[in-house]
Amino acid sequence: MILNPKEFSSLENHLKNILTFLSLFFVSSIISVAQGSYVDQYASDAPFIKNTLYPAVTLLYTQDDMGTMDMRCTATAFEVVSNGYLFSTAAHCAVENSAESDEFGKIKNTAFFVTLDEAASSKTFLKANVIACGKQMKGNDFCIIYVKTTNLFSVVPIGKDAVNIVGESVVNVSSPLGLGKQTFYGRITSPILDRSVVVDQMNWTHTVLMQLPGTNSGSSGSAIVCLEQHAICGFLVGTIAGSTVVAVPVSRFSNFLTTVKACKKDEFLENTNAEDVAFSFKCKDDKKK
Repeated sequence: MILNPKEFSSLENHLKNILTFLSLFFVSSIISVAQGSYVDQYASDAPFIKNTLYPAVTLLYTQDDMGTMDMRCTATAFEVVSNGYLFSTAAHCAVENSAESDEFGKIKNTAFFVTLDEAASSKTFLKANVIACGKQMKGNDFCIIYVKTTNLFSVVPIGKDAVNIVGESVVNVSSPLGLGKQTFYGRITSPILDRSVVVDQMNWTHTVLMQLPGTNSGSSGSAIVCLEQHAICGFLVGTIAGSTVVAVPVSRFSNFLTTVKACKKDEFLENTNAEDVAFSFKCKDDKKK
């Protein structure tokens, strides 16, 4: 069959329309599948985030001599103890380094408080007692905080280090810039930083590197939760060049916690400021009151 030019042009336009339709259908199908995969990926994690992670996260404040409250960092409940809970945060949130202090610094002599930052006309601030902090130059950028309360908190389990090099999915609830609790999703880009990196007296050698949007001042100390575990796999401590997020692996925190519970006081900073911190790990040399 021989087509005249007019018929050929009409057939050509018809084929173009068909190809355009098929292309749009194909692209929309891909987008739909991708969106569905994204929703499905996090839908199974939603109950854990809503019922366990989010209600375990608090904002850590300090109060100065004039009574002004200053939001410092993020703290997460990880253990139930007598009459309260233990929270974790970063050491640089509660330790000051000065010429008068030793090379590892000392715990600030100030009042600490935590709050769930409830969306209400009034917020509840609970007294927080810093029990012990790690030595940052040894890579232990942690503090353990005790909160005596009858209020109920959820606790996030301590997990294992991330080892997957293909980009393990993580979730983080924190309060960057003090703007309230927010939920962020990200990925671990390197489970171990094989470089000697020291930033402002903080040793970040063999830390975890991530891409986690939204990280800023106030995020420090917040828990990094690996979604495959539904457990803490690291603690956020800072950023490098404003683009790479740094976390200390959870195994280092577990070792630090064991050291504190074993009362090896030469391995951590003990709070000597408060007369009665209302909680201790019952070290043998604790004074009886």
